[in-house]
Amino acid sequence: MKKLIFSIVIMLVVTLFFGCAKSPPTDQQIFEAIKTKSVIARHSFFELKEVSIKSTAWEDVNFKAELKITFLYHRIPGIWNREGKCDFIPSGTTLVKGMNSIDATAFFQRSYAGDGSWYLESFSL
Repeated sequence: MKKLIFSIVIMLVVTLFFGCAKSPPTDQQIFEAIKTKSVIARHSFFELKEVSIKSTAWEDVNFKAELKITFLYHRIPGIWNREGKCDFIPSGTTLVKGMNSIDATAFFQRSYAGDGSWYLESFSL
């Protein structure tokens, strides 16, 4: 009887794990991941306003999303130099004071902390 119950519990856990493995992040999870991990989080002169999802797809275990990212830039106009893999602004882009929009492709991975959250892996420009 104990083996039967143990087997059923294991099967349920495996089914839940693999059943949730391909569920995409929500729009809010994508927005929060960009807000907390990208260049937006590292500089106070950026303010994320909107993230529009143009298309999505799976690439292996990564979730790929083509996005239009709209943000406020609170400095004088200037040319941007890319900082790293979580920077969605291409090098050489002229940023204007006020509203700016950038098209970028983001890659997300599921966090295996058990809470179903997602994190930003990188941007491809």
